[in-house]
Parts: sequence; structure tokens; C-alpha cells
Amino acid sequence: MLTLILKCAVGVADTTFAKLYAVKADEGAIPKLLYIFLVSVFSIFLYAAFGAFNLPINTATAIYALIYAALAAGNMFIQLIIYKKVNLIMFGLLVNFASLVLPSVYAFIFLGESFSGNFAVAAALILISVLLPIKDLKKEISKNKDGENSGNTSKGKTVLIIISLILFVFIVAATSIISKLVASDERVTNKFSFFTYTNIFVMGFTLIAFIPAALKNKSGLKGYMHRFFGKNIIFALLSIVASAVSFTLSYTVLETMDLSLNQFASQAVSTVFLTAVSYLVFKEGLTKTTAISVILSILSFVFLFFIKF
Repeated sequence: MLTLILKCAVGVADTTFAKLYAVKADEGAIPKLLYIFLVSVFSIFLYAAFGAFNLPINTATAIYALIYAALAAGNMFIQLIIYKKVNLIMFGLLVNFASLVLPSVYAFIFLGESFSGNFAVAAALILISVLLPIKDLKKEISKNKDGENSGNTSKGKTVLIIISLILFVFIVAATSIISKLVASDERVTNKFSFFTYTNIFVMGFTLIAFIPAALKNKSGLKGYMHRFFGKNIIFALLSIVASAVSFTLSYTVLETMDLSLNQFASQAVSTVFLTAVSYLVFKEGLTKTTAISVILSILSFVFLFFIKF
């Protein structure tokens, strides 16, 4: 259990550094693409090293990797957009809903899998925890940098954040579903090979997207690059290192803990850490509804694994 707590703490550190990068980085696509490119390059070497550089590939592995890469690249890009406007508590609640509940609903409807009454209660609690702070979320994303309500000129940005949140939820859910399919498909060569090629595709997508973005902003490109490789790169590098450590600890945890238990326990512990970081580091307000949502999210884990009926 101590290793799981450590893994969650490091994972939250990854999220914290990524948010710090997003908050301090320039607006526009280029800073986001530079971050994603750096993450993908590091991840290629990380997963290849874990797989002892034995990286077989076949058609099934390539197709899964291509789809997963498109989702992963989109997910990272959208996260960097919403980090600026959405507090970490709400971010964690959305991840809980998207990664735990929606994939299970998909498996129930399309794969014929069943779930217990305990899971139904846990899923309901997670759903309520997401819906409760919606009103607070709307107020938050409509505020400007000074904390005041924005005028009509910012309505476009507010709509962009809302669309980004909806896309984020469905991309996280789709990523979880693809992960489930990959794990159960015997045609996939091995997980390290799969993730290595996934990040190669992510790197390719990033380069393809970077070219038109750079051509569109020729005058500001030098400034973007200077600031990225100056004060901003430290947060990107710290996020990558934390992600690598969290990834390593995840495999240690899975050696002693069931996968489903690990998923729910990790989300419950991470929710506590995210709440603390949101309040203490980013000074994001903790409203009554948000506090209740955090409690409900943690209770979902308790109902699923400790209260049987």
C-alpha cells in the first residue's frame, strides 16, 4: 500500500509540473506541441529500455498503436488547454469518471460484461461527484486572470474550454477502452513494444502539426523556442521524470495488487493528493460542493472493495 501511495504522489507531481508548464507557457499551439514532442521522445527511450529494446511489431500492434497515439496526442494537447482554467480537483474528478465509469459502461453494453451492485453504487457516487460542482466550474472558466467575470469578448474562450472538457472526457474514456482491448488481444506483441511505437506515432503527429503552426507564426517562433528552452523547459522535464518514476512504481504495485483494485485505489489516493495540491500550491478555492464531491469520490472506492451487499 505504501508503494501505491508513493506512485500516486509522484503521479500527482507529474500533473502539477504539467499544469505549471501550461500556466507559464505562451498561448497558442507551438508551446503545447513542443511539450508533447519532448514527452514522446523521452517515452520512446523509456519504454524501449523497459522492453530491453526487443520491439517486435505486427499489423494488430501497429493499428492499436496508431489509434492510441492519436488519442494520447489529443489528450495531452487538450490537457494543456484546460489546465489554465480548470482546477486540479475538478480535473481529477473528471478523470475518475472518464477512466473508471465510462469504460465499464462500454464493456457492459458492447462486451456483455456484468458488474455488481457495489460497482453500480460506486459508479453512481463518481457520477454525482462530477455533476455536483458543474455550477462552480462554469463560474470558474468564465473568469479572467483577475478573478472577475469576463465580458462577451471572452465567450469564445469559455466555449473552447467547455468543448475541450467534453473532448477530454471522451478521449480519456476511449484511451481506457483501447488499453483494455490491447491487454486482452493476444495478437499484440508486448506492452513495451506497443507503447514504444505509440510514442513514435505521437512524435510523428506532433511534427506534422508543428510545421503549419510554425509557418503561421514565423515572426514569433524564435521567441517561443527561446522561452521553451529557457524558463519553461524545467517544468516539462520535471513532469517527464515524475511520469517515468510513476510508471516504474505502477509495475511494482501490480505485482501485489489486483488491477481493478489498483485502478480505484489509485484514483482515490490521487484525488486526496490533487485536492491538497490544488488548495496549497495553486490556491484554488475549495467550495462546499467540491469538498462533497471529493468525499463521494473516495467513498466510491470504499463501497466497491470494503462494503459488500
